[in-house]
Amino acid sequence: RYRWVDESNLPLGVQKDLVKSRDGRKTVFEFDFALEKREMTGPYGKPREYWDAFDKAIKDGTARRTEKETKSKKTFPGHEMTIGTTQYQVSNPDIFDQVNTILKMSKKRALVDAALSAGRLSDLFTQDLDDFAEYEPAQAEPAPKHETARASAKPTAPDFPADAPAHTEQDADQLATPDQLDSISKHADSLKGLGKTENQIWDEIYRKGRERGGEFAELQEMTFAQADYVSNYLGGWIEHIKAERAKKNGAKK
Repeated sequence: RYRWVDESNLPLGVQKDLVKSRDGRKTVFEFDFALEKREMTGPYGKPREYWDAFDKAIKDGTARRTEKETKSKKTFPGHEMTIGTTQYQVSNPDIFDQVNTILKMSKKRALVDAALSAGRLSDLFTQDLDDFAEYEPAQAEPAPKHETARASAKPTAPDFPADAPAHTEQDADQLATPDQLDSISKHADSLKGLGKTENQIWDEIYRKGRERGGEFAELQEMTFAQADYVSNYLGGWIEHIKAERAKKNGAKK
């Protein structure tokens, strides 16, 4: 029903002091040539504080070295950093598109759930826990030689997450929805509450996002498929951490 936007994207006529607000995170990128010019006027002008913050981030190592493609399809080096920003809650202008998206995702996930439940396969298929830093898989003993050929013929486990909805080519080209980005942001906040550092979380977001598409400098540049994959991954990560802690607490009792 609602979406979170930065101050620069507030609809005309909306008063900031009359809507809900929250602290958020935003990734900004600047090309090296822009950092050298430090323009403070014109269409690409930024406040002095903005450039000073970039200089400080580069010096203390919190800015990440990367490359980005321009509109002319040329790639240039630059730096990106994550900064704090205030976000405001406004009505979602594309509410009917959102309803349709939720309906499609629900149908796809219901199909997966029905297949797992009908065949009692939940114990055989699970999320790919090898991707989680806290998960230490047991070292399996080597299989007997006579079983090697048979094992190689078995189908491999589905890619993580196992219950992720299938996407069409149209989904791959569609940009992430505001609600998907909001979900990723909430997952990131939950992971910080579970003891994960900001660098760990954002490194995972960029790593998993690249597995489902091309490079992106800001979350808003992710595709629908990338955002859905990342959101599912972060949700699984949270559940895994909680499950591991519950096991530890149960063992202590």
